[in-house]
Amino acid sequence: MIIAPKEKCTGCELCVNVCAQKAIQMREDQYGFLYPEVDNSRCVQCGLCSKKCPANLVNQFRVNDIEPKAYAVINHNKKKYMQGSSGGFFSALAEWCVSQNGVVFGAAWDDALNVAHIGVEDGNKLLQLYKSKYVQSRINHVYKEVRDKLIEGKIVLFSGTPCQVAALKSYLGKKYDKLYCVDVVCHGVPNNKIFHSYLDYIERLKHKKIEKYEFRGKVELLGNYNSIVYLKKSIRIVPWQCDPYVYLFMHGYINRESCFSCKYACKNRVGDITLSDYWGYKERHASFDVRCGISLVLVNTEKGSQLFEHVQDAVQCEETDLQYAIEQNAQLKQPTIRPAERNKLLEGWRKQGFSYLYQEFLNRSDRRYKYWLKVLLVKSYSNILHKRLFPRSE
Repeated sequence: MIIAPKEKCTGCELCVNVCAQKAIQMREDQYGFLYPEVDNSRCVQCGLCSKKCPANLVNQFRVNDIEPKAYAVINHNKKKYMQGSSGGFFSALAEWCVSQNGVVFGAAWDDALNVAHIGVEDGNKLLQLYKSKYVQSRINHVYKEVRDKLIEGKIVLFSGTPCQVAALKSYLGKKYDKLYCVDVVCHGVPNNKIFHSYLDYIERLKHKKIEKYEFRGKVELLGNYNSIVYLKKSIRIVPWQCDPYVYLFMHGYINRESCFSCKYACKNRVGDITLSDYWGYKERHASFDVRCGISLVLVNTEKGSQLFEHVQDAVQCEETDLQYAIEQNAQLKQPTIRPAERNKLLEGWRKQGFSYLYQEFLNRSDRRYKYWLKVLLVKSYSNILHKRLFPRSE
């Protein structure tokens, strides 16, 4: 049974969750991307998986019941600001939700550096949901957990990619007053297998085990787009232009096929609130004296407007021109453009591992000048930070 054409499948795992017969499992293809596999011996041909699949339901989950309002936002709390990828707005939403005895669902690292959605009710554990993770997050049974919490009468804040938000809404099948959905402006998703081949490559190169990884580390001199690799008694800071995995992701070489035709890459969103980096904010918002980015917040619904009001005291915000903000963010206009060499690079990775992708990264001429301008500064800052974190290390 074909649930949806492979090129449209987003890997949202809705089909696995709605199948009462447990006839569907997610399996990796040759490039590590997860797709549903149907066990025909269990399948009863009810067709529910295909009927509920967001890839087959064009525009059904768009929510804009008002013209979106756009805001430039940063968290008043410097610590919370530095803990976020951009302006620290999500932490304000999450803390409000928990203060109301609610549950926050979002993507988190596990101990093995895999990414999966989890629910958090303890404010002390919210940190694991902060910051971007450029790996597709496994949903597992989170849609059911969301429904159970809503049935209990709890407030739920669900954060994810637009396709995950659409899948949750399809799974629930009805509106819940206490559900708030936050979608992120997404460039696309690489997969766990490619990411872990990169981690293995670093460990072999450095002869050390990676203990923690951060895609959006904030460094005052370098901004908010740095990978920080925590090895045993050592730390490595890499601006995104110099990080082969992030560079290849940002240019679409290792992203999922469906991401190149994403129907959510526009201003008509599926979340009550949309979060993104605000590129180009300095031209319109000079009063924001920050070096590590600010949030672009789109308020898409009346419910989103109410949610925004709940956290306004925790943030500095200025309304901004919607069209200008869209012009600064390509993924609010169109999906990431599919590179002509994508399949070539993935096939090379399949046969030769991440060393092949690293060599291809080196061959991209548009990143070399950026690398050499920053490499000495990064090394100097890494050494300073290393001494602070590991004062007794040899």
